[in-house]
Amino acid sequence: MKQDQKINKNRNKNIFIKNIYYMLAFAYQTLQGRDFIEAGAEDFEHIYDLYAKILERGMVNQVKRGVYKEYQEKKEGMKVIKGRIELADSMQGWGRKEGEIICSFDDFTEDCKFNQIIKAVGYFLMTRQEVKKENRKALKKVLLRFSEVKLISWREIVWDKIRFYRNSASYEMLLYVCRCTIERELLTEQRRERKVKDYWEEQNLPKLFERFVLEYYKIYFPQYKPIAKKITWDIEGNKRYLPDMRTDVKMNFRDRCLIIDTKFYKTEMQKYYERETIHSANLYQIYTYVKNEDKENKKNVAGVLLYAKTVEGKELDEEYQMGGSKIGVVTIDLGKEFCEIEKRLRELVERYLLVG
Repeated sequence: MKQDQKINKNRNKNIFIKNIYYMLAFAYQTLQGRDFIEAGAEDFEHIYDLYAKILERGMVNQVKRGVYKEYQEKKEGMKVIKGRIELADSMQGWGRKEGEIICSFDDFTEDCKFNQIIKAVGYFLMTRQEVKKENRKALKKVLLRFSEVKLISWREIVWDKIRFYRNSASYEMLLYVCRCTIERELLTEQRRERKVKDYWEEQNLPKLFERFVLEYYKIYFPQYKPIAKKITWDIEGNKRYLPDMRTDVKMNFRDRCLIIDTKFYKTEMQKYYERETIHSANLYQIYTYVKNEDKENKKNVAGVLLYAKTVEGKELDEEYQMGGSKIGVVTIDLGKEFCEIEKRLRELVERYLLVG
């Protein structure tokens, strides 16, 4: 019996890690089609193996659509004039061979910060024994395409200075994976190694889960105009010091509205004198959102607290009538196959938005 429990726990862990891949892909909308399906079907025993696979697939797709380039100023000795002549440097013989003059010019190159980061982290993952041999080999193959990109140390990366623009948006997910990889390595070096799941729950998964849910609905239910929207307080008086009410997901169908607030905790319940209850602050929050959105008191706004359930968590599917409004408290089990996660998300739309 204990052996069966161990097998099931390991299986759930593999599914959980695979679902990180799916959430990343939806949240950043960059991995699609065949590559998406194949990578999602694999088992990943270690988070570095997952990172390596996502990075390799993303790099392959990026090469297909075109590697990002940007203009950089260069100064070189040349025998043919290019760009601007640097008279002072030319007269002083700065880096000049016989018959050359020094020119400054803009070079449209792949050797830019985005590609340097991807290459640095790619090489880092290639050295990790936690990454399967076939995934290390695949990374090495695609990295050959980045031979013109300078190899920097991953310790030199300054994440806070990275900015994405329209022509570089496809790199957002890849650099997110790179950052997660390096942040986890830094935690390990500082002797604060923790379980993969604990690290993800505390540092990355709450924001990723929130973004995944919104993007999923945008892709599959665009007719209901899913959006993360700020709700205004339906009160009189000075609103200057009132906190913002920002929904994670808001959808509309005819005259009805659904507000979803995502949560990712170590446990979905709180304890009070050994009695398990739903987090009271969360209930107050979603109720406040619903009532302030329903300014005319039509009772046509529903709210859902959507908890990400981990392997050890409690399954919840509760529905309440609060002040005439429908409020749900629901979990999505991240230890199940992804088709079950999709089923749950679709059910929320049917139960709380399409049915009055």
